[in-house]
Amino acid sequence: DLAGARTRYAFDLAGARTRRDQQRGAMAAARRRTILALDCDCFYAQCEVRRDASLEGKPVGVRQKMLVITSNYAARAHGIKKGDSLAEVKRKCPDIVIKDGEDISHYTEVSNAWRAYVDKYFANTCAVERLGLDE
Repeated sequence: DLAGARTRYAFDLAGARTRRDQQRGAMAAARRRTILALDCDCFYAQCEVRRDASLEGKPVGVRQKMLVITSNYAARAHGIKKGDSLAEVKRKCPDIVIKDGEDISHYTEVSNAWRAYVDKYFANTCAVERLGLDE
């Protein structure tokens, strides 16, 4: 039946147009949306250097329990990785300064100050989400 075929064809075209328009709208919305990720690399180690300027340029690691949970770039240049044991870290880099990271109150304080700074400049214009102490 030719009339039925025309109706089905017109319906299929209308559906395709609707889907295409929806896709175009979603793509346009995605182009207007901007996501900016701020991640402070080596955050705990950076906090320790900021707290004690004599550590500047020296290999610094931060430990929790018996593992190094982060290190700065000077330490990483010696092959130090997150999760390395203290014994392994000392073997790889005998001159590394190990700071105790069990009490995270200082890191939380620095993180809150950083968050306040970001909120001051961006919270009125866009949503700001927090993922962790350093993000």
